[in-house]
Amino acid sequence: MFAVYAAGPNPDDPLASLVEGERPEANVPEGWVRVRTSHASLNRHDLFTLRGITAQSDPIPFPMILGNDGAGTLEDRTPLVIYPVMGSDWRDDETLDPHWHILSERVSGTFAEYVAVPRRNAIPIPEGLSALDASVLGTAWLTAYRALFTKSNLKPGERRCWSKALRAGCRQRSSNSAGPQASRSGPRVGARKGAS
Repeated sequence: MFAVYAAGPNPDDPLASLVEGERPEANVPEGWVRVRTSHASLNRHDLFTLRGITAQSDPIPFPMILGNDGAGTLEDRTPLVIYPVMGSDWRDDETLDPHWHILSERVSGTFAEYVAVPRRNAIPIPEGLSALDASVLGTAWLTAYRALFTKSNLKPGERRCWSKALRAGCRQRSSNSAGPQASRSGPRVGARKGAS
């Protein structure tokens, strides 16, 4: 199948490691599904993979198909968004699971005709959301979630200045996805002019 992948780690010139070409289709283990990719989004993490950077204890197994986020269809044409976080049978905030990882760290990513993911990671696209819009949600919303609820420890019902809540969580541009998450989870978070 056609794919875009990292041939190997290249810390100094990551784009020199980028290859477009044929790769074997991923194995689909028990409890996983094969998704025909229709949309995949570029993420900063793809540069980390090209450089060979990972927070995992084991190095990235190269060659590695890139892409954390995406959307596509099952064989029965059910439209799906691909949730990028994988891990163990953790029953709490999975971003705290010591074994968590995302696509293109330990398993092939979404920059291919097909991707294999755990069945729980293949989520039907809600009505009114396009495959294009769905394909960019995963990692951006995960970053905002970690900033709000893991790093800044925002709690339901709490009142906090928007800029302070975000600054406590991260320095990345996550406000587009953080706002809806904060407002839907119960905390009262707002912005004020000149907030610091």
